[in-house]
Amino acid sequence: MVSSSNKLKQRSIYLYLPSTKMAEDWKARAEKQNLSVSKFVVEHVLDSIRAEEKENQGALSKSDLAKTLRETKDELKRVTKECSLYRQLSEKLDNELKYYRTRPFADEDYKVKRPYDRHLADLIETRGAIDSDRLLDELGVDPKQTELVKGIRTELDGLERFGLIESTPRGWKWVQKSKV
Repeated sequence: MVSSSNKLKQRSIYLYLPSTKMAEDWKARAEKQNLSVSKFVVEHVLDSIRAEEKENQGALSKSDLAKTLRETKDELKRVTKECSLYRQLSEKLDNELKYYRTRPFADEDYKVKRPYDRHLADLIETRGAIDSDRLLDELGVDPKQTELVKGIRTELDGLERFGLIESTPRGWKWVQKSKV
């Protein structure tokens, strides 16, 4: 026991602060960081020594790391919010594009030659048969978008008139191996 007591004395430094207010402040800061006062003082002294001697070029103190982490979290939050806005904008533009591509099919008075959606024909041809709900899902169309659904339905009717597909009680079935 005497031996360990001597080792402890060799490692000890008695520190007297200029005021009790400073001592209370350091104790409160140590408690806030969940550290003993000894570990708190050692950590801050080591940070100061590293900064003074510049032992590790590029090594950051804990306070610098905490500041960097805080800034990085703020940046991540900002970028995540921005990404969400871009995703919403992309979905809106995709829906508008689908709307404008199917609009000529939704307008019965539209008499100009209309191009068919190759993806629609390929989807039915690849599957052999597909039900209407699955077809809308594969095309990324919300069934509540009535104008878009109407345009797709008109396009399907046109493909059926050409003899490429046929309507069945279970949906649409590919019948012709020719190209649209």
